[in-house]
Amino acid sequence: MNTPYPAPFFTPEPEAAGASRIVDFARWAAATQRGGKTVEDPTDYTAPHRWSVTDLEGFWGAVWAYFDIGASTPYERVLAEETMPGARWFPGATLNYAHHALRNLADEDMAIVALDETGSGYEVTGEQLRAQVASVAATLRDLGVGTGDRVVGYLPNTPQLLVGLAAPALGTVAAVGLALLMTGAAVVHLRHGDPPVRALPAAALALAAPAYVAVSAAA
Repeated sequence: MNTPYPAPFFTPEPEAAGASRIVDFARWAAATQRGGKTVEDPTDYTAPHRWSVTDLEGFWGAVWAYFDIGASTPYERVLAEETMPGARWFPGATLNYAHHALRNLADEDMAIVALDETGSGYEVTGEQLRAQVASVAATLRDLGVGTGDRVVGYLPNTPQLLVGLAAPALGTVAAVGLALLMTGAAVVHLRHGDPPVRALPAAALALAAPAYVAVSAAA
């Protein structure tokens, strides 16, 4: 007999569960959102789940508020069209994804710990990651890339992949084809965003991030 909530295969210790982000969100929501009626027991995982599927706008509006999303322009409503496919979430809102990804990262924090197939590795601090993102963004900007352009990269699974935050920082639409894919498969993957019409010289981008081969097209 099927049940809506089958038994979990793993249950964390109460102390670990109580310190989790989802429980912190549930406590915050119970205290601030609907007079404490959103989540009766913040440590009960099924409670926020029920809320998320029975009150879509209330739940996801609370998620937006809890994470303090800094939008350049505010959203008009949480869910404009409740259809699948075609649901429209937070219409009117604009924000910088790169800013949100890096805003709580202190300069001395360890942002990336990288290991390759040989076991060799290195670390990237928050300060270094911000500098690399800014460098690539500046290079793309100098090459004429701006809001609405499409940028694609054919990259290995290395920290350079995360430096791809530089493209969204400029308001572009970014896509990545991992170098783990064969060339033909990568081309098919990257064409899903419409074929580019203007190539950016790989040699120029190599000054900022050697792994990058990027292209753009006006939207």
